[in-house]
Amino acid sequence: MFNFDSAAQGGTPVLVMALAGGSYLLALLAVRIAHAYALALSEGAPAMWRTLLSAVLQALNAEWRYKMPVGTLVLFALTLFAGVVLVLAASGHGSLWRAPDGLFWGMAALHIAFVYVLGVLALIDVRTGLLPNALSYPLAAFGLVLAYSGIIVRLPEALVAAAVIVLLLACVRAFMLRRGVEGVGLGDIKVLMAVGLWLGVQGAFTVMLFANVLLLIWAGMRRMAGGPQQHDFAFGPFIWLGVLMHFAVKLL
Repeated sequence: MFNFDSAAQGGTPVLVMALAGGSYLLALLAVRIAHAYALALSEGAPAMWRTLLSAVLQALNAEWRYKMPVGTLVLFALTLFAGVVLVLAASGHGSLWRAPDGLFWGMAALHIAFVYVLGVLALIDVRTGLLPNALSYPLAAFGLVLAYSGIIVRLPEALVAAAVIVLLLACVRAFMLRRGVEGVGLGDIKVLMAVGLWLGVQGAFTVMLFANVLLLIWAGMRRMAGGPQQHDFAFGPFIWLGVLMHFAVKLL
């Protein structure tokens, strides 16, 4: 079984440097994708998978240049690096899946991809206020396949988690809409459904708890700072951070 703690402390700083460099490159790509997607939507492109695919291809084009927000890039890269470290550390403790040791790196790569896609969704949500189905649906599909295999959670638990989340958040959304506030968006519900398929009942509700607490803290800080009162926050970043905190809890 891989032990990240001993790997980081026992003479393999190259691994840590490689993870940091990889996190930076992935963060660079994610920020470019989010900007290209937001730019396409602002020019009238529909919020469909073709638009997202075009944004990805444009982001991969080394000749495409734009003034990148350095602060956003650094913050995202650091958060992504922390997520990768948390995934590897929690995986080394055997607390994320029930697969044999021989599948360790494959399962770790899947979890890192899970974290990364959620991060890209968070960036897009901040830029556009949308969580594209082109990312949330494949994320849910992979979670369903993994649940069918029983490697992370069992299929019945995953389906119960997804169903409860959808019903609960749909009720919350209906209540908020009756009060004239959108509250939970349909994109938030779909992403949290995908989280439920990946992490099961306990994991999904842990993520929701952390995400809502972080949102309340952020809203309180904005209010204390004298910022304009805001009722519609991009919830994607809080879901992403909630997932990272879930992995951190797995280390306890």
